[in-house]
Amino acid sequence: MKARYILFFMSLLYCQILISQNIDNNTGVVYYVDSISANVPLKKTKPIASKGVSKTSENGTISSRLGKFIASYSDNYFMTDGVKHCLKLAMDIWEEKIKIQVPVSFYVHVSENMDPNVSISTQVTYRRKSKDLSLPDNMYIQEYPFSEVNDTIKINAMVDWNSSWQYDDGYNGTYCLLSGFLRHIAHILGFGSSVVNRASTIGFAVNRAPSVFDRLIYNGEQYLYELKNASNQALESFFSKDIRIKCDDFNYDMYDTDRFISGRSGIYFSLGYDNLLEYPIHDVTRMFTINHESPEYPPNFGRLTQYNL
Repeated sequence: MKARYILFFMSLLYCQILISQNIDNNTGVVYYVDSISANVPLKKTKPIASKGVSKTSENGTISSRLGKFIASYSDNYFMTDGVKHCLKLAMDIWEEKIKIQVPVSFYVHVSENMDPNVSISTQVTYRRKSKDLSLPDNMYIQEYPFSEVNDTIKINAMVDWNSSWQYDDGYNGTYCLLSGFLRHIAHILGFGSSVVNRASTIGFAVNRAPSVFDRLIYNGEQYLYELKNASNQALESFFSKDIRIKCDDFNYDMYDTDRFISGRSGIYFSLGYDNLLEYPIHDVTRMFTINHESPEYPPNFGRLTQYNL
C-alpha cells in the first residue's frame, strides 16, 4: 500500500514538472536596453523639485487621446508632470500609426536604482502562438484579448533628461525623453529580435518559436527564423554577417557586429543617419519623429501575421 502512495505521489510530481516546463516553454522575456555612452549626460546630484509630485509609491494611469494606449506607472518622487507629459505625447503619436482592436498596455517606472550604465530598459514578454511562432504580449492580446500583459519600461532617473515641459524643474536637461519613450514603445510593439542570451548559449526567448520580427531578419543567405532548431554556433554565425530587415515591401540595413551582442544585434537600424531606431544615435538632444521606415513594421498588427508565417 505504501508503495502505491509513493508511486501516486511521484506521478503527481511528474505531472507538475511537465506543467511547469510547458509554462516556461511557452513564454520568454526580452530586455531591450539603451546603454549610457559618453554622449549621454547624467544629472548633477541635486534634489528633484517635488512641487506637485507625490513621494509615495502609489500607481497611476495615463491613456492616449484615442484610448489605444494605456500606461500605468509608479507615482513616485521621480514621476514628474514633465515625464507624464512626455509619456502621453509618445502614446498619442504612436496611436496614429497603428491599427489595433485591443489597447496596448504597459507599465512605466522611473527609478534611481538602475544600472548606472543603462538609460532605459524595456521588458517585453513573448508568448507562443503556434509551434514555431511567438508574439510579444501586446500583439498576442490582439488575437487573445483576455491574456495578461507584462511589459515594463524603466527609466533611469539619474540621466539628465529633457521632458520639454516648462514647469518641470526636475527634468529640463539635454537628453530627449520623448524620443526615448517613442523608441521603447516600438519595442513593446514588437520591433527587435527575440534572440536572447541564455546560461551558455543564445536562442529565441520562446524556445524554437521565432517572433514575427525574427522572420524578417536576413543575413544575405537565410532568414533568422529558419534557425529555430539550429545550434548555438549557427545562431552566432548568423549575426556575424551583414543583417537586414527584409521582405517584399522593404529592405533596410540593421546594426550588426561580428558576433551576437545582447541588446544590440537584430534590434536597431543602421541607415547612416540619426533616426528614432538607429544605433548609435549621435545627437541625444534631438526630438525624433517616427521615421518612415519604422511604421512599415508595426503599424498594422493584422498585416504582420501574413509573414508566418
